[in-house]
Amino acid sequence: MPVGDQLTTVTGWPGGTFPGVEPILVGKPDPLAPVQPVSPLGVVALVVLVVGTFLAVRRVRRAGRDIAYLGLTPGLRPADGQPGNTGFRDKRGPVSVQFQPPSGMVPGEMGTLIDEKADPVDVTATLVDLAVRGWLRIEEVPRDNPNKKAKDWTLVQLKNRDGSLLPFEDMLLTEIFAGRTSVRLSDLKTTFAASMAKVQTGLYDEVTNRGWFRANPHSVRSTWRVAGVALVILAGLLGILAFNVLSDVRGSLLVPIAIGIIGAAVFLMSSAAPARTADGTAALAQSMGFRRYLATAEANQLKFEEGEDIFSRYLPYAIVFGLADRWARVFSELAAQGRAVAQPGWYVGGYYPGSNIYWASAFASSLDRFSSIATESISAPTPGSSGGSGFSGGFSGGGVGGGGGGGW
Repeated sequence: MPVGDQLTTVTGWPGGTFPGVEPILVGKPDPLAPVQPVSPLGVVALVVLVVGTFLAVRRVRRAGRDIAYLGLTPGLRPADGQPGNTGFRDKRGPVSVQFQPPSGMVPGEMGTLIDEKADPVDVTATLVDLAVRGWLRIEEVPRDNPNKKAKDWTLVQLKNRDGSLLPFEDMLLTEIFAGRTSVRLSDLKTTFAASMAKVQTGLYDEVTNRGWFRANPHSVRSTWRVAGVALVILAGLLGILAFNVLSDVRGSLLVPIAIGIIGAAVFLMSSAAPARTADGTAALAQSMGFRRYLATAEANQLKFEEGEDIFSRYLPYAIVFGLADRWARVFSELAAQGRAVAQPGWYVGGYYPGSNIYWASAFASSLDRFSSIATESISAPTPGSSGGSGFSGGFSGGGVGGGGGGGW
């Protein structure tokens, strides 16, 4: 026969050749037996799934719901010495317009308070806020064609830290101006990720230390995620054991599957696990009221002292809310009306000083680009790493939402 051809032989023995030997007969294995729901283990799996999911949801609803002062207008706190009744926050409560940011709250804190996350855009807003307060100056790097958009900026330190800054603000300046007084934004790209993580950690510590959250929101989310992953891993190990040892037992894989579903649910519910205190909820109401002001104020409604740079003061908060582009347009309208709008000295750009209309429109475009590139640069992963802090959009599109429809 040629090599590779098949050969079949049939061999038989006459009946009675092997007397006294009975044939061994076994049932054909059912590959779907381990996942048969109609079985005792199927009932156990259903009980585990229902009870486990119920306990996880109840836990997140009790520990992850904000507390609020009852019987008071949202945003108000009981007077000193007066007891305050507290209960779960009603998210449908009204929002009263606030014409200025909450006293003593900086933009980075506000952004972290609102969405319970220290986003990179919150760090960018902090950087702009520090510039507005005179700690640094932002300068556009000169370009060959002034008509083209800026591609890089230089951050210039204007004064030394004196202990008056919040810890995370001090950390931000320390990491940016490490052994230098000026640095280009492009030089921070792919090198600032570790520093960014430190600043974000400082932001979480700040809002927690101020008593706005029951516990550090980042730590709470991490705990829930670790628990969810642990349950999924446990489900996988039990599933391997059941498949290898109990493959012929009906419903043997259903219990591990139920545990895995619970683990996935716990992981997904981690974002809802952090909870604000009553003071945090009051601060949140004030913040959302200020957001409404920035989102609805028109040029002819603004009241401010001549020469007062209200535009710069409120700009970092507008960055947090993703409303900076609108806020800049409002002041462009003021400039077009001939109003004296103070030009910011903390930003040096390619517009012509002395021309209100020109700088107002050009400045908005320049800051829009700066914020997008700054957020991307300071959160870019270092070479060789699998990822960084991520970033939350640009100047006018990033930031936190909320405040719509009267809810908060």
